Amino acid sequence: MEIVNETGLRLMVQGDHVRRPDISAVCILKGTFALVPGGACTPLPEAAQRPFCGTEPHLDDLGRTPRWLSDLAPCKPHTDFLVNGHFHAPGGVPVPHGRAAAHLGPMHKELLFFGERCWLIGDVISETVPTARVPLRWELAFGGLRDPRNPWGRGLAPEPDGIVRLPQIEDPAAPVQRRADRPEPANFAGMPEQFAERRARAGTRDHRWALFEAPFPPKDYDPSFHNTAPRGQRAGNHPRGDEGLRLVNLHPTVPDLATWLPGLRPRVALVRETGEAEEIAMPLDTVVALPDEDQLVLLWRGNAPARARHLPDVALVVATMERLSEEPAPTEAVTAAAAARWRAMQPADNAAETEAAIAAALGEARKLLEKVALPDEVRAVVESATDPQLVFDALVRHAQDELKRLGAPGF
Repeated sequence: MEIVNETGLRLMVQGDHVRRPDISAVCILKGTFALVPGGACTPLPEAAQRPFCGTEPHLDDLGRTPRWLSDLAPCKPHTDFLVNGHFHAPGGVPVPHGRAAAHLGPMHKELLFFGERCWLIGDVISETVPTARVPLRWELAFGGLRDPRNPWGRGLAPEPDGIVRLPQIEDPAAPVQRRADRPEPANFAGMPEQFAERRARAGTRDHRWALFEAPFPPKDYDPSFHNTAPRGQRAGNHPRGDEGLRLVNLHPTVPDLATWLPGLRPRVALVRETGEAEEIAMPLDTVVALPDEDQLVLLWRGNAPARARHLPDVALVVATMERLSEEPAPTEAVTAAAAARWRAMQPADNAAETEAAIAAALGEARKLLEKVALPDEVRAVVESATDPQLVFDALVRHAQDELKRLGAPGF
């Protein structure tokens, strides 16, 4: 398989490791952009584009929550909006508590941040130690080993030094006031897959599943398992890619940073070994702001349907980029350009031999099926299709329908 990437961003095509029976390949485009206060985010040079990576944990004294969640999900039904970094007190002056907010288009979320504090006797809270910044870490949100919502959190049990520390990150609508309070853990960062909210969407992975269904997901699997954003940071509809982004008290030097997504439209076409091309929709499904590094990371993701069940069926992937401010090229033009590029890559003799072999195979199939009773719609595919896979798929569907009609076991 050949990959032509003309976007200036990172492109990955996954095939053999996609554990979904309805997907034959996943195309992921990852872009790293500079945060530009007062303007649209701009792409970094190719050499500075962040590579693809899986989940990477923090390795420090605070804990092991992910510092980056995997880029490699096969799909995301919703768009995740995440912020990695810190709460920053305005001007870098330590404060006992403060607020920070993150906005993306119509999404808006605000959180409370505190310095270190702990429980004293009963429901008495200690004085708060002023702080200039608070990491956006789940170790500092409410939770604890006995809380499946956030087993890394604090506020429920004494730590090794015997102190019960209160969370430093809270939802303004549900601040901790009594020891009996059990607020929802709050953060701007993505949720690890160990959290109860995500585990509930993973499906039933029991012994029966391991024996009869794995490696495919369980029947009660919810694809939104791959969405990692906490509540208030998931978009039901994928954004266009030119929405406004605002970060309040989340940048080390710009207390109120307003910018815009870069306004890009990726176009990805697959060319199969038969020479037929199709465009893959690439919705923007992940937005990660990294204000401490003045960066924004965007991921677009698209799925090739399982008509071809093995990646070798995909001969060429072509990725290009358009600006949202421009009229989009017709799908026919995108696929025609990809198919033409594939033909240009074929040795002339081989291309002619391949086309002749396909035509001969289709001719033989039509002769064999001349006297077979077929529904009109199946006959139409047999007589007109130029791709043997389409003929095969139509015949398989017809055979399955006949077996079902006859009451065959399993149908």
